[in-house]
Amino acid sequence: MSKADDIFWRQFGIILAALSLFGIVVFFIARSIAGDAFVRQTNSPSAVAERIAPAGQVRVGDPTQVVAAAAPAEAPTAAAAPSGAAGADAGETVYASACAACHATGAAGAPKLDDTAAWAPRLALGVDALVGSVINGKGAMPARAGNPSLTDDQVRAAVTYIVAQAGGDSAPAGSGGTAEQATQAAADAGQAVAAAGAAVVEAAKDAAQTIADTAAATADPAQTKDQAMAAAAPAAAAAPAGKPGAEVYNMGCVACHATGAANAPKLDDKAAWEQRAAAGFAALVHSAVNGKGAMPPKGGLMTLGEPDIQNAVRYMLEQAGVDAGG
Repeated sequence: MSKADDIFWRQFGIILAALSLFGIVVFFIARSIAGDAFVRQTNSPSAVAERIAPAGQVRVGDPTQVVAAAAPAEAPTAAAAPSGAAGADAGETVYASACAACHATGAAGAPKLDDTAAWAPRLALGVDALVGSVINGKGAMPARAGNPSLTDDQVRAAVTYIVAQAGGDSAPAGSGGTAEQATQAAADAGQAVAAAGAAVVEAAKDAAQTIADTAAATADPAQTKDQAMAAAAPAAAAAPAGKPGAEVYNMGCVACHATGAANAPKLDDKAAWEQRAAAGFAALVHSAVNGKGAMPPKGGLMTLGEPDIQNAVRYMLEQAGVDAGG
């Protein structure tokens, strides 16, 4: 190696050592200046959380939005049963969504909301019985008014609302009323039954008297009037009187026959009734009892007896001014 090469390597080693020494000095100077601040920054909770964060995150929807962790669920609170205004609002809401279609128009024989006469015999059954009819369905009304998602509480709220609007006991749903109210309801029902029974007995006596008078005029003169009346009384008493025709009409017929809905003959359409009366009174009663066309059996009121239907048919014929021999 020449002398010039030896000088180069010696100078290069001196420069490299000086640079290394300079770097070490700068490091210690910087450490002494930053001190604990550097340690605190690198060991801060945010820095540590950033270093241990998961490598990936699930994104849905907008790719710029990261789904945040679900907030801890609060302890559930017991849901209170609707009462007062809230209960009334719930009942009115269910009525509007599931009941109004028939009870606001009287379709399919449903009693209108404001028809107190039609609701009277139903209110006498009590709220529990009405709730059971709605839950299980009755006549033309399907179970739960056609909405199987309704709960028993929602059905009861709707029934309570309807009862209040129809003039019945507006006690909150499920309360059952007070003992005094129950006693009074039982007394009223007993009086109604007694009055109905008295009316039937009176009608039977009148019928027996009429039959006896007729028999006395045509039978053996040796037979006394009292004997004829005694013989006719059992037959007359066996004939049920039924509900008044006007009452049955308002309960199950008015919805269609007052408006002509579903092609039903209007009450005052004499020409339309004359066509139907040509088949005879018995045929009209048979159609009303068993249903015909869009008309459900017994107008959708399956609790009606045949005498009730006969009275209703007779009433409608009288109102139309038509004689069908009934």
